Amino acid sequence: MTTEEKVEAAFTTPLAPGLFVPGEEDAVGRSLTAGVRGFQGVFFDFIEPGGPGHLLPGRPLVQQKPVDLHPGDSVVFALMGINGAFVTGNQLRERALGQFMATLSFASPNLMVCSVRLTDINSDDPIRIQVNALALFFQ
Repeated sequence: MTTEEKVEAAFTTPLAPGLFVPGEEDAVGRSLTAGVRGFQGVFFDFIEPGGPGHLLPGRPLVQQKPVDLHPGDSVVFALMGINGAFVTGNQLRERALGQFMATLSFASPNLMVCSVRLTDINSDDPIRIQVNALALFFQ
């Protein structure tokens, strides 16, 4: 026969800067009682065929995907992974890729928006940029 002993965990300092145990108060006195309701992975796949004037430096490509946002939820987006390459068709073309960026934002009522932008001087070449993102829902 075994017995289980319940142990109360106590934290004397925050786990890391900005992290607190649920129910504690943060540095400005807000109650942190909201819990994670769930999460959703979202995948964006940008394929630009190339050619003159297709992906000029500074011109963003934008995609929107719905997220499972319930009434009263708060949501935080995280960029989990990014891949970018020059391509021929869908095949990788072995050459250096210049600078590009990807950003995530929210559009009401329940859309995650991903924007990518190429800043390379060879921006008329075919490109593929894939972005893996995560939505965390809090109640």
